[in-house]
Amino acid sequence: MKATAFIFCFLCINFFTQAQVILVQDICPGPGVSRSSDPQFITPFGSKLCFNAYDTGYGRELWSYNDTIATMVKDIRPGTNDGCYNANDHLHTYAVYGTKMYFSGNDGTHGDELFMYDGVNPPTMVADINPGATSSSPNNYLTSGNKVYLIAYDAVYHYQLFVFDPFTSIATRKTSLPNEVYSGAGTSMTVYRGKLYFTGNDGITGNESYVYDLTSGSSSLFADIRPGAPSSSPNNYIVGNDTLYFSAQTSTGTEQIFKYTGIDTPVQITSLGTGFNGFSGHLIYFKNMLVFSGDNADGKGVELYKYDISTKTTSLVSDIYPGSSGSNPNNFCIYGSKLYFAANDGVHGSELWAWDGTNTPYMFADIDSGGATSNSNPQGLIIWNGSLYMNATNTTAGTELFKYTDTTLSVVNIRSGIDVKVYPVPSSGVTNIQLNLKTATRISVQVYDINGKQMYITNMQDYVVGDHTIPIDMSIWRPGNYYYRLVSNTNKTLAAGRLMKE
Repeated sequence: MKATAFIFCFLCINFFTQAQVILVQDICPGPGVSRSSDPQFITPFGSKLCFNAYDTGYGRELWSYNDTIATMVKDIRPGTNDGCYNANDHLHTYAVYGTKMYFSGNDGTHGDELFMYDGVNPPTMVADINPGATSSSPNNYLTSGNKVYLIAYDAVYHYQLFVFDPFTSIATRKTSLPNEVYSGAGTSMTVYRGKLYFTGNDGITGNESYVYDLTSGSSSLFADIRPGAPSSSPNNYIVGNDTLYFSAQTSTGTEQIFKYTGIDTPVQITSLGTGFNGFSGHLIYFKNMLVFSGDNADGKGVELYKYDISTKTTSLVSDIYPGSSGSNPNNFCIYGSKLYFAANDGVHGSELWAWDGTNTPYMFADIDSGGATSNSNPQGLIIWNGSLYMNATNTTAGTELFKYTDTTLSVVNIRSGIDVKVYPVPSSGVTNIQLNLKTATRISVQVYDINGKQMYITNMQDYVVGDHTIPIDMSIWRPGNYYYRLVSNTNKTLAAGRLMKE
């Protein structure tokens, strides 16, 4: 019996380790750059995965994938001109609020402006932020509370912070910085303790960190990290362990990581020789560590580093590309209990790597096999419907949408017409409860610790038929087991199961 069990486990282990990253669909058939759909702004949206993509017959338009086939939502700008803003953005997603998704579209009359898609009807423009044919080019979307925040171009002040109200369809400019707000694919902003942090320039202090109070609606300089006219150019704003982290240049000109706990001033926590590799998407909170791309001026180039929050120490995780070239780790994404990212080991080109937080990182998939000059360059890594999706390249299809599914991750609970998947299990940060409803249902989500203490609860909310994803941030909870309940408005338990915090 023991021998049989051992053989079964061995077969399971081999099956799962042989899982492959697969092409979802060759949207623009054929190899090469001219035959690449190059999916951008890959966004989970209920029962769909949405993104904009290029096709030779239509230009760049909005597409959706339903776990079976990818289809163009609408030819917003008929012909071969782009109906979606080509921002070359694989780091950000569009904004999702309730049953609506907001994105940058172009109907050929108003320029690139704010559009809305409800998953059923054709997309429509909801705000002409820069009136007329000139574009406002909305980007850097962020949803908090019942508002959508974004950066857009204003005819007078150029790129500034805007707030869009989905109930009134009014977009309001909230900053008027003389030298604009940082925007685009290489920039970031985030919400921490009821305030939105971003980077701007008032023409006096250079590019520095600003804060917008979501309650009062006012913005102000948050921190002049590099005093005077020189810029610290803060970026990579993330939240972990109930702390705000970001990268910024010091007075010596090196880029380092800073932390802010909400009650003090930002404090520098790393001191790498050449510094942090500052492009957005190079910093993530993972298993009580900050994992990032950096260079310690030790001849290894840009490699994978970690900052241990418990010991307050910085160390090299791995010299993935031996020598001075550096592997340039980027596009971090947590899937299950592992961190996935792109890196170049000098042998296989830029490919998909994985790290469990303890052992040596390893190349997970050689998507574009063919040696050092064959780069799949995985970008836009994101989780949807229990799978890891990404923009990647291979010789046959060009740059298209790829995915990897680890079937060991999801915990499934089926009761009362509800299919429930929880992933990742365990999690060091956000766990997702994914619902597939057979009938419209009114639900409250409740989470308790092993002693029965309530850790999380939502108000009763109406959910329509279909898929819904409820993220639960456990980053500041103690490691251990937690239990969730989905409760109806009649106080009936519709589903229950376990969550696990690493």
